[in-house]
Amino acid sequence: MKIGWRRFARPSFWGVVVLTIVLGGGAGVYAIVTDLTDVKNVQPPARLQVAKFQLTTGAITLKTTTFSARFVITDTCNQPVSGALVYVTAVPYNQFSVPNEQQTGSDGWATLEMNRLSGFPATPKQQLLVMFVRARKSGEPTLTGISNRRLISFRVTR
Repeated sequence: MKIGWRRFARPSFWGVVVLTIVLGGGAGVYAIVTDLTDVKNVQPPARLQVAKFQLTTGAITLKTTTFSARFVITDTCNQPVSGALVYVTAVPYNQFSVPNEQQTGSDGWATLEMNRLSGFPATPKQQLLVMFVRARKSGEPTLTGISNRRLISFRVTR
């Protein structure tokens, strides 16, 4: 008899965990558990994580005037979290506008749009756009509790 767990990696199946038990060469699903966590239910020592990020408007070029980026927020158990607040800004500052914090939806994703400012590109040879991303719970201090921060980057194409 073999017992194993499998976690699906595709966003449409996030949070779906399947336990399979193999008896005599046949496999069967024993239990399926689905879970989407509300930010109100995340308590220390658990933390929020910026688990994934992607551009939704295509590649960033030296001529880009606006772009949108999506971020998925999970807890430390890799469950998507709804209701978390997401803040993002370009580093160094003054390259793109700083959008208002956005709340994650029921799928754990938040989309933020940024507009070009006079500081982009920081240099004519800029290859990466570095972003500071923070996820937090509303009403908690930004430096404590379950909040978390991450530096990410997107390639600047020519």
